[in-house]
Amino acid sequence: MEKNSETILLCVLEILEHIKCVENNVLELSKKSMLNINSFIAESNIEINESIVESLQYQDIITQQLSATIDAIESIDKSIKIYLHNLRQDSDIFSDSLEKLQKRLNQSLQNAKDKKNAFSGGAFNEDNEESVEFF
Repeated sequence: MEKNSETILLCVLEILEHIKCVENNVLELSKKSMLNINSFIAESNIEINESIVESLQYQDIITQQLSATIDAIESIDKSIKIYLHNLRQDSDIFSDSLEKLQKRLNQSLQNAKDKKNAFSGGAFNEDNEESVEFF
């Protein structure tokens, strides 16, 4: 049981690391995109209308959402590594450690959901007749 758990969790860590790497790459592309768009607007002396402002704000929301998921991945990664360390050190604490891992994972999930809600600015609430609220 312990060896299977360790193998599965090591695989999960690899998957999380891959996802984090992809998200970091997307963040970098997003940053470059925003710089290019801002340069184009400045060089072209384009008047910025409400639609452009809203699009730029959505881009900022995307960046914040990706950052929040990276934070969640790092938290989960840390929790799993602690669990694996405990699993390797003392098999007697297996069940207690598993419960602690579950609590930490649930907390990471809740934190990620809270950040999603906080960073969305109401962008995903299609029922809301009002405009999107930005910070």
